[in-house]
Amino acid sequence: MRNNWIKCIRQEINDFNWLPSKNARICSDHFCNKDYKGYNGDRKVMLKEAFPCFQKGHNDLVNNEPYLRLESSSSSRQSPLQIPVETLSTPCKRKMPHEPSLSAHKKNVVLDHKYYTTPTKTIKQYKNVCSRMSILYQKYRNSMRRESRLINKCKHLMDELKDLKLINEEMSNKLEGFDEKFLEKFKKDRTYGSDQKSFALTLHLYGPKAYDYLRTNGLHLPHTRTLRK
Repeated sequence: MRNNWIKCIRQEINDFNWLPSKNARICSDHFCNKDYKGYNGDRKVMLKEAFPCFQKGHNDLVNNEPYLRLESSSSSRQSPLQIPVETLSTPCKRKMPHEPSLSAHKKNVVLDHKYYTTPTKTIKQYKNVCSRMSILYQKYRNSMRRESRLINKCKHLMDELKDLKLINEEMSNKLEGFDEKFLEKFKKDRTYGSDQKSFALTLHLYGPKAYDYLRTNGLHLPHTRTLRK
C-alpha cells in the first residue's frame, strides 16, 4: 500500500524523486468506510486491498457516490482510488456535487500532511544553506589572513630590533622560541598571569628600550611603573 501511495503522489506532483519521511503515516481520514472489513475491539480492521484517497474528509461523500478503481502496475490486485466523477466517460443519472480537480489535490496534500515538501521550497532551503556556508568561509579566510599578517608583523619587529641593536643574540633566541599561543595571553582587557609578568620582567631587564618599543607597537605589556610592584 505504501509503495502504491508513493507512486500516485509522485505522479500527482510530477516529482518522481519524492519520498516521505520515515515517520510519515497516512491518516484514517483518507480511507472510506468500505475500506474496513470490521472491528477488532475498538479498532477498525482494514482490508488488504484498501487504498487511500488524495482528498481528506471524503468518507460521507464516497459512501453515497460511485468511485473508480485503478489497477496498480506492480500488482494484479485491484486498489480503489478515489477520483473526481467528472473524469468518467459515462454520464451519471444523478447530479454530482462539485469536487476539486486533480490539480487541486496537490494543495490538499500540502495542507494535510507535513511530510510533503515542494521542490521550490527545497531549492530555497538549499540556497540559504549555501549562502550561510559562503559567509562562514569568507570569515574563515579573513581570520587566516589576519593571523598571517600578525605573524609577519612579529617577524618584522624582530628584524627591526636586531638592526637597531636593541636586543642581543641571546634575547633574540628567547623571543623566537616563544610559542605563538603565548602571545594570545597579551590581548587587551585581560589580567596578567605569572608567566606574563615573568616575561615582561625579563624583557625589561634585558632591554628597556626594546620593551617600550614592543609596547608602543601593539604588544599588550604592563606599564613600567607596574613592574616595580
